[in-house]
Amino acid sequence: MTTLPTFDLQGPLPTGVTVLEASAGTGKTYSIAHLVVRLVAEEGVPVDQLLVVTFTRLATAELRERLRARVAQAGAALRGEAVEDPLLADWAAQAPEAERDTWRRRLDLAREDFDAASISTIHGFCQRMLQANAFESGASFDLELLPDLSEPLDEIVADWLTLERYGTGDAEEDAWREAARAACGLDPGGALSLARAVGTQSNVAVLGADGPSFSDWRSAVDAARALAAADGPSAFDRVWAAREAKRLNRRSYTEKRLRARWEAILGWLDEAPAPVGLSGVEANTWYFQPDTLEARAEGDLSDVLAHPFIQAWGALPGLWSRVARAERARFLLHVRQRLSAALAQRFQQGFEHLLADLAQALRHPTRGPLLRAAIRERYQVGLIDEFQDTDALQWEIFQRVFAPAPGEPPSGHRLVLIGDPKQAIYAFRGANVHVYLRARREAGAAFTMTRNHRSDRRLIDGLNHLMDHPGLFGDPPGAGIQYVAVDTPEREPAVRLDDPGAPVQIRFFDGALRGDPEKEARGLSKTEARGLLPADVVRQVVETLDRRPRIHEGGAWRPLHPGDLAVLVSTNDQASDVQDALREAGVPAVVARNRSVFASEAAADLQRWLEALARAGQEGPARALAVTDLVGWTAATLGAGEAAAWAGFVGRIEDWRQQYARDGFMRAFRRMLDDLGVRARLLRAPRGERRVTDLLHLAELAHSAEKESGLGLSGLLGWLREHRDDPGASGDEAEARLETDARAVRILTMHSSKGLEFPVVFAPYLWDGSLIRRSEVGRLVVPAEDDPVQRVLDLRPAPPKDDPARLRLEAERRAERVRLMYVALTRARLRVVVWWGHLATARGDSFDSALAGLF
Repeated sequence: MTTLPTFDLQGPLPTGVTVLEASAGTGKTYSIAHLVVRLVAEEGVPVDQLLVVTFTRLATAELRERLRARVAQAGAALRGEAVEDPLLADWAAQAPEAERDTWRRRLDLAREDFDAASISTIHGFCQRMLQANAFESGASFDLELLPDLSEPLDEIVADWLTLERYGTGDAEEDAWREAARAACGLDPGGALSLARAVGTQSNVAVLGADGPSFSDWRSAVDAARALAAADGPSAFDRVWAAREAKRLNRRSYTEKRLRARWEAILGWLDEAPAPVGLSGVEANTWYFQPDTLEARAEGDLSDVLAHPFIQAWGALPGLWSRVARAERARFLLHVRQRLSAALAQRFQQGFEHLLADLAQALRHPTRGPLLRAAIRERYQVGLIDEFQDTDALQWEIFQRVFAPAPGEPPSGHRLVLIGDPKQAIYAFRGANVHVYLRARREAGAAFTMTRNHRSDRRLIDGLNHLMDHPGLFGDPPGAGIQYVAVDTPEREPAVRLDDPGAPVQIRFFDGALRGDPEKEARGLSKTEARGLLPADVVRQVVETLDRRPRIHEGGAWRPLHPGDLAVLVSTNDQASDVQDALREAGVPAVVARNRSVFASEAAADLQRWLEALARAGQEGPARALAVTDLVGWTAATLGAGEAAAWAGFVGRIEDWRQQYARDGFMRAFRRMLDDLGVRARLLRAPRGERRVTDLLHLAELAHSAEKESGLGLSGLLGWLREHRDDPGASGDEAEARLETDARAVRILTMHSSKGLEFPVVFAPYLWDGSLIRRSEVGRLVVPAEDDPVQRVLDLRPAPPKDDPARLRLEAERRAERVRLMYVALTRARLRVVVWWGHLATARGDSFDSALAGLF
């Protein structure tokens, strides 16, 4: 990859398809906002002909407000009003005198009409285009969008299991096939898990469905069984003779092992009607495999390897692997086919199908050109944010809509793809950084941004030194992704942290963390390191705060407090470990988790309150409410049965119900909080801030649902029950909030830290993690052999560790881990501290670490 030219925000506006790479802290959103201002003011692009696409619904709301504010500031600058932004002031000062009034009028009109601007997620854009152009796209007008497809998937899997279980009518045969499906991971739990995990990923190819079947497996076992009966003794005799002649390693093939494993194999072959898979003989299988025998050969084994039984036995493991993959592939294809049919019959659609449907409509030979023309008439410019997290369907859609077709002259439409491949960390959500790299190659122009506005110069110098070398991101020099060295604007003061020490610190750990001097030189196991590091993180946090440093912020110095510190971890378990250690040391700490607030205890309490109001006067719901944390009664209090207290509580429920009927949810909810002193009582309890934050967050969501959908008490109760039953389908707005935004150390995963910034960052677990989790095996989405843009499903229950597909996936994940490290290190404004140590693990584990590439 050649060095990209630096993008000039005041230079010529982009034309055609342009890629804008914005490294961390270089002002990606700021650049989008300035481009919007210039497109509206200078070229007269109506605000409703701008399409801005970003990652989440929360991000779209924030981006809309920032763009609206920027348009208003630009108009003020053209009117001669003072603005704090020097770039905007310079732009307004350079505006041609003859154009100033026209530019100002355009911006004022855009500000007034800004609600018409299309700022949405990719799914929102696809849904609007399909429905607004139903004739051209062939889509139904009244499709219901399902945020979650668990219900239809569950029904499809249940029907499949019933059909398969009683499919032959022969009880013995059905029992054997049920055992075989279980061995393939297609028992009820495994089938449902597989369907939910990858059943909706229609853009990921399923390979191997034409492979061998259970019948093929039984035929192969029968053949091996016949060979064992007819000629098995001679096969054993040949192996024995090779051992005795020292042509076979005698330490591996001892007499005891040889005889025991041979008997185990014969016993396994005798199972009727046929053994299922290789269960029960895994430890013995390899012993008589041709590859194993060759590997332990100390002489000529050609006579052993040529024996028909050895050949037949050697074919069984590979055959079972193909059978298992084929059965799983056929199951998934069945699920996809039935899901499409079920959704069409119900006039429903999932998020996963929106992109596929729009892409397919654009490909249609007759309707596609009409749809493309309709969308191009609607939008002149597309600005696609976070494009590094794209996939093949997204790029196909935007390319077909905005880019000229082959042989077509330029139309004046523009597409600006804004992203940073070094921050592509969402492969688990289907993002594919190779699609971004292809789009960059196919774009008409590509630029980079090299001015970091987030961090101090000394920190940037340290990160440049640490990461600016070829191949760090897993690509050969001159191709793919490379680190972009950045600089910073001049600031006063130049250093904003009044504390000794380097801005980039690497803490080395070893056996000394055990506290045993005799074992200091020995490395730690990963388990030991995970257990010992939280205490070392606490030491660094406490030492930092005890020095009472100051930071420069808002034009003045102030003391550094715990809320200025962030600890970035890999998992929620690590977050809990660090939080517990900090709190034991008296340091306030809060954890931000990617979880739905509908899965919280507060949601259960709120449901009990609404149920009590809906059934006011009934003792059961009132008693259930009384023992929630909202009220705080105990079982003993209820058992005491004090009539006056109970009557008073029941009376309060009736009062809340009447206020709800008169004034709506929020006023009744606030009165309940005041009547019961809920905030003060919860804040005194463990994790009280979390409980209060969840409760207030739920109240906001309930109030919005009440107003937007016109829900009464019973309707709101049904809404809450539905979201509690399926919290995963509740969307970004329901993601649990941090319980406080200041005065406490913030602990969050590296994935959830993207887009955030903190004065001081601690990253203790960059050395940790597995490239492939055990739970993923059997449904790995791997790069295709001939094109990494394409994705295929590896459905083998146990692919070998040296398998090419698995190695390709591990290489990709190793590179993504480096990108995740980049995200973590660039969250810091003033200082970042990372941990690296002496681990008593194989060299391969160290190589898997992102930090290994830095040393």
